[in-house]
Amino acid sequence: MAVRKPARQLLFLALCIPVVIAVIGCLEPEITIDGTVMNYSLGEPLEAIEVSLYSYQPAALEYQPPLGTNLVTTSTDARGRYELRISAKYRDQELVVYCHDAPGGWEVITVNATRQTVNLVFGAPELPPVLLELQGAIQAVLDRMDADLAAAAENLTRAGLTSPDTRAILNDLCEQHAYVVDCCTVDRNGTMLMVEPAAYREFEGSDISQQEQIIRLHQTEQPVLSQAFRAVEGFNAVDLETPVFGADGEMIGSVSMLIRPESFLSTLIAPEVQGLPIDAWVMQLDGLILYDPDEEEIGRNLFEDPIYQPFPQLLTVGHEITANESGTGIYEFFGTGMSAPVKKEASWCSVGLHGTNWRVVATQVVAGDATTVKRGLSELGLLSTDAALRALTQNTELQRAMVAGDVNKTLGILRQFYEANPGLYSIQWADASGINRFGYPPENSLTDYDCRTGRTPASEKLVAAIEAREETLFEVPLVEGNTGRFFIVPLYAEGEYLGVVYTIRLVA
Repeated sequence: MAVRKPARQLLFLALCIPVVIAVIGCLEPEITIDGTVMNYSLGEPLEAIEVSLYSYQPAALEYQPPLGTNLVTTSTDARGRYELRISAKYRDQELVVYCHDAPGGWEVITVNATRQTVNLVFGAPELPPVLLELQGAIQAVLDRMDADLAAAAENLTRAGLTSPDTRAILNDLCEQHAYVVDCCTVDRNGTMLMVEPAAYREFEGSDISQQEQIIRLHQTEQPVLSQAFRAVEGFNAVDLETPVFGADGEMIGSVSMLIRPESFLSTLIAPEVQGLPIDAWVMQLDGLILYDPDEEEIGRNLFEDPIYQPFPQLLTVGHEITANESGTGIYEFFGTGMSAPVKKEASWCSVGLHGTNWRVVATQVVAGDATTVKRGLSELGLLSTDAALRALTQNTELQRAMVAGDVNKTLGILRQFYEANPGLYSIQWADASGINRFGYPPENSLTDYDCRTGRTPASEKLVAAIEAREETLFEVPLVEGNTGRFFIVPLYAEGEYLGVVYTIRLVA
């Protein structure tokens, strides 16, 4: 038998239910803080380590966090990851994320929409915290690329290396990572089969069988991360490559992500060190600089480039950096125009994939006048690339070669400039009539191209610069799909206007 409720009780429920719904609807969701706990020296995740969140109060001991009220605690999983969920009422408050078993593994943060990922590191608490942050952030990007590439390889097992579905898989892979230039499939002979996005399809059919990472992948049938090299696309890059297996388990080829390291490294490093008295850069173990805040040092080799040879203490620390996964070192630096040397400290750690390791280095002045030290080639007593281009226009040997129409001589001088200034996409000459005569390297340059007939932003701006006969700087998209930084300088020979020489540098 149904029981009738008194009218007064029904009225009470009718009034309360909307209030309860409104209250529930107004409750803010929990805040989630996540991250990874890593062993600093080994670069490995720490499993089953407790991570806690505390309210803030001043620190009592050097390596003990400021312990306030314990808000929430969790443990890391097998990959060192953790997740802390707290009430939304702590939004915009200062809190302490703390790894119990890691001296120095803690950080004070303000919980808000822009900071909800905190990576903690076990060991080496004397190293700059910003360096440990960079290590975690860079490694996370490398790991994410590796996982996404592995997933694409599995999909290609079903789709094959050249089917219509293959292009969709490659495009999806590229779109997941803004710092990836192109993605492609490669057959067992080392031939690039399908390349995406469309701007790079011209490289389909290229033979890359002699590249070190392709040889290593075919020998081991394991994923590889290459050393930096000059890609057929025309710039320094690293290749992350994973084998693709057929249904029978036999390797049928591989899938590749071509990456410009400075593209994602600058995105991660520049904001992290902004406003700090620290320079951060990244180097291969052979001394090749993958990223530096001075873009003109990218692509130089610390141990081989003549500009570093006058600084033996810097080279000594450089060898320590390559020999040890982490550490610190001191060197004295005396640059051009400095009245007294300064002492710098370098701290470093490691990131990498599949046996290929990079060193992330942070340097700071620890003694002497830090204001006398400026990042850039000027610190080493050299001209910047832009200043060097200005000087090149005064080269009488170049002027005579251009007037005489000596293509080989002119190209030889442009080649010397290109090789002395790593990181350039090309250096080119456009004459006074608006014809782009040629440049170096030829594959990245226009030959006998009438810029006045062009309809691209680059050609229009180039013609304007030629007509204005003025030094010009601009950035525009290239036909190949990148953005190029153009620096243009007018050129004369005994009063005769010969047009302009200009450099193009790809913008990360």
